[in-house]
Amino acid sequence: MSAALVRIVVPLSLLALLVAVTEAGLLPHKVHEVVINNLPDNKTLILHCYKRKGKDLGVTVLRSGATFEFTFRPRLIGSTKYYCSFQWRGVFYWFDLYTKHRDHKKCKNCSWSVREEAICRFNYNTHAFSDCYYWKKI
Repeated sequence: MSAALVRIVVPLSLLALLVAVTEAGLLPHKVHEVVINNLPDNKTLILHCYKRKGKDLGVTVLRSGATFEFTFRPRLIGSTKYYCSFQWRGVFYWFDLYTKHRDHKKCKNCSWSVREEAICRFNYNTHAFSDCYYWKKI
């Protein structure tokens, strides 16, 4: 095989292998996270999310009823974690929005309702925001 042909065939073969692995479900599924400001009294929510050991998703200001969304693919090996701080009218909390250990089998599309007493994940079995976690103070 000529060198020019090898330079074409090898990258195309690698691309075909990557597509096959992705389509076969060997890579972790993508996760779509949605955070909804359901605070009472039209309170504004200041949200700041991060990926563990890396990406800062920035600060987002959500008026009542507004949403913040992001999508990612969990790591194949090791852990994946996204955590956020939540601030409104003198209170400041944090929460691990996604941890591979807790959410891997439950979250492809995760919607979270931010409330004063807790953050609640939408449960597709009950069709309600019924999986609630009480706030951890910083």
